[in-house]
Amino acid sequence: MLKKAIYTAVILLAGLFFMNPSFTYAVEGVEQTDEDLMYITGEPETTTEDTPTTYYEDYDWESAWNELEEAQGTTNYEDLTEEEAAALGMFGVIFGGAMLFVSVILGLISYVYFSLTLMVTAKKLNVNNTWLAWVPIANLFLANKAAGLNAWMTLLWIIPFANIVYGTYVYMMLSEKRGFNKWLGLLMWVPVANIVFPGYLAWGEPKKVA
Repeated sequence: MLKKAIYTAVILLAGLFFMNPSFTYAVEGVEQTDEDLMYITGEPETTTEDTPTTYYEDYDWESAWNELEEAQGTTNYEDLTEEEAAALGMFGVIFGGAMLFVSVILGLISYVYFSLTLMVTAKKLNVNNTWLAWVPIANLFLANKAAGLNAWMTLLWIIPFANIVYGTYVYMMLSEKRGFNKWLGLLMWVPVANIVFPGYLAWGEPKKVA
């Protein structure tokens, strides 16, 4: 009985082995396909032939890059001729000179305007030597005198950052001396208003209180 049971178990195992689909496709001479492997394992086989190549050693990358630059409208400055490079340099010189000229003109206009407004304001406050408004550094002493401040406080004009705060304070005092609200001096912190306010301080007239 034991021998029969062993023989029967061996025969069953052998039958199960030969009936397995994977054994069927492993027989020599039968080619396995991706579909067959999917049927056996449930997953497709990936081989090195299916993997795309990401880099080509023989590919002309430089030509491709130049074509891309031309398509995007970019310019390779190494390809400029001597005449083109000279023209480009000349354009840079002319543009820089024009910007410098405009900056100088605007600086002169600004200096004349602020000197004139200070001179007129000092005259209306009955301050002597108002011509000092046109002299660099001396105009700072004149502004201090017109505002009724100590002459030594003029040194605050040359201290970075402090000169911004002190200049606003001077215009607050000038505004009060002229009969305006002193807080109008804070307009010197406001863009555009800091240009208009000195002119208003010089030529404007405060309202008379009845």
